[in-house]
Amino acid sequence: MRKLVFAFVTATLTLAMASPTTAQCARVSFSKYGTTCNFFNQGATLGATYDTTSCVATFTIGASATCCNTFLSSQMLILSATKIDPGLAHPLLVKGCLLSVFPDIVFVLPRTAGGKIQLPIPNVSSKFTVYGQGLNDYFTTIGFSHDFQTTQGLQIDIS
Repeated sequence: MRKLVFAFVTATLTLAMASPTTAQCARVSFSKYGTTCNFFNQGATLGATYDTTSCVATFTIGASATCCNTFLSSQMLILSATKIDPGLAHPLLVKGCLLSVFPDIVFVLPRTAGGKIQLPIPNVSSKFTVYGQGLNDYFTTIGFSHDFQTTQGLQIDIS
């Protein structure tokens, strides 16, 4: 399955460099699973849309509003062939947060991205599933600590 994810990413990057004028788009559907966790009493979200004219999926990671010398430092999109169910706690995560995908591929979003990343989806010959999860990194200047908040999981079916 990891080879399939590698092939998907390779094809995605190849498609991103190719001219999209004659591209036939794959069928893509998204379904949420699991739960988010609270940071400053707010959950984080991962949403996605798919444009069938450009064959591009847009993933949006929502973050919690913070205060008290705590700032959103970075956001990441994790993609994987493996779903972790019911989820895995980790000492680096905010209490109550669970990792719901095995981190095969991690995209670190530029700070100017506003929580959005666009990925072209290649046309495929057979159906497969990729799992995603968002991760927000908050930095606190008091104590110089990082707190990591996870979103719910997102199942991405491509055919």
